[in-house]
Amino acid sequence: MPASALTPPGEPSRAADSGPTAFRGRALKFAAVAGVYAACAMLSRELTENPALEASFWLPSGLMLGLLLTEARRDWALLVAAMFAGDCFYNATGATWPWADWFFVTVGNAATAVAGALLVQRWVARKTALESVRELIGLMIAAALSLVITSTIGAWTIQSLAGAGSFGAIWTSWFFSDLLGVVLVTPLILVWSGARGEPRAPLSSVRRFEAIALVSGVCVCCSLAISLDWLQNPASRYVVVPFVVWAAIRFGPRGVTVVSLVLALLAGWFALHGHGLDHSNSATAHERNVELQLGLSLVAFFGLIPAITIAALRRQERELVEQRNFHRAIFDHGPEGMLVLGPAGELLQINRAALAFLEAETLAEAGAAGWRDAVLPEARAGFAALLQQVLAGGRDSALLPVRGRRGGVRWLDLHATPPAASPGCSA
Repeated sequence: MPASALTPPGEPSRAADSGPTAFRGRALKFAAVAGVYAACAMLSRELTENPALEASFWLPSGLMLGLLLTEARRDWALLVAAMFAGDCFYNATGATWPWADWFFVTVGNAATAVAGALLVQRWVARKTALESVRELIGLMIAAALSLVITSTIGAWTIQSLAGAGSFGAIWTSWFFSDLLGVVLVTPLILVWSGARGEPRAPLSSVRRFEAIALVSGVCVCCSLAISLDWLQNPASRYVVVPFVVWAAIRFGPRGVTVVSLVLALLAGWFALHGHGLDHSNSATAHERNVELQLGLSLVAFFGLIPAITIAALRRQERELVEQRNFHRAIFDHGPEGMLVLGPAGELLQINRAALAFLEAETLAEAGAAGWRDAVLPEARAGFAALLQQVLAGGRDSALLPVRGRRGGVRWLDLHATPPAASPGCSA
């Protein structure tokens, strides 16, 4: 028996995972993940006020969790190895942590990502594309629980290296930096990867222009509100809310994830240059980090809630339209005549076969003289009794003589059943 015959549906065969082509594919994936991880780590370091301490937001945490959730478990070892390679390059080119401490922290990061992915797959969904608010909340809870591992290891390591600072303050800042990375990057990976095969409709030229206008508006308004001193007041913090709502309504979760990431990068850059945060002597670097992390996390998280809700409603609407069109096609093109009658016996719907039987072209023509008048006089009393019985919830059948619109008399073998949830009866 061939090996492919033993492979479950939807899973690639073992033969597909071997050979030179598969090896090249896995090598390319390894290199791509390592490179993106190192780039995210460097970007996080560049946007950190004090690179010797924990990052303001750690994008690789969200990257790893998102990749583990979208890839098969047999590839998790490859992803973790790529993470180690990318982190090694990052540490060698800029972070310059002692290698023993680096290895300890990197093991904690890997364990955190794997634990978070396992919790999500166990308690939320095996394959999640953030199609419901429940999945979003479950993802955040699972990530928060798993981040206890890396936060504890990281706070202990930094305190032992720097020899100063409160363990609790370092732990809190490390925790929120990783959590912000999860909020910003993991949803972006999940909704753009289409974990459940969501179709990607191409954007029209108008929609492309709207998307460019959205991102440009976020950049301009956020830059002005943060950089101009005369605009810095409590109300300016809400300048991004209209853009998040715009993205949620018009572009769904994918739009919100892009806007949130752009906003986070801008806010991090301006905070690094002394704008947008309290740089007075009373505010420490840890406190400014936590303020930045909380604000960006709330915008990204609560922006996704309406986006996911609207996307779910639109998906349900599409499914209802498809279901209605499917049933309509069966009704219209069925070989047997089908009618839908109202409580008074009026004709509400009729298919093509029944129109031909009644010698009519349209619903209006078939019901112009009243359905009761189409039944010959001697059978109308029996038809009225059948109609009342069906309206009361019963089923019945009868053989009725019916006169068509052109005068032809035919016998109608009528089988009537009550509707499921609306007044009237079907025949």
